[in-house]
Amino acid sequence: LLCGACLGSHLLSDWLTNAGVPLRWPLDRARHSAGVVTPWDVPIAAALYAAAAAVFRWRVRPALALAALAAFLTAYVRWKRRRLAQCAA
Repeated sequence: LLCGACLGSHLLSDWLTNAGVPLRWPLDRARHSAGVVTPWDVPIAAALYAAAAAVFRWRVRPALALAALAAFLTAYVRWKRRRLAQCAA
């Protein structure tokens, strides 16, 4: 049961990336992907976690940190939408 859960979660996480997973590998080499997670999402998430840790560690003003986080996330979402639109075109 645990092995099946591990295998299923691994296939799901690979399917979410834009690299995809060859679900019918011996018969077909086509990769299937949702394309939700891009390689840029990992460093962006790390930066967000580091910013959150800085708020708690150095006691930065929460309102200032929230405003900076909102501006950063807005810029990132706009950039990602443009990149995904370029990839789809």
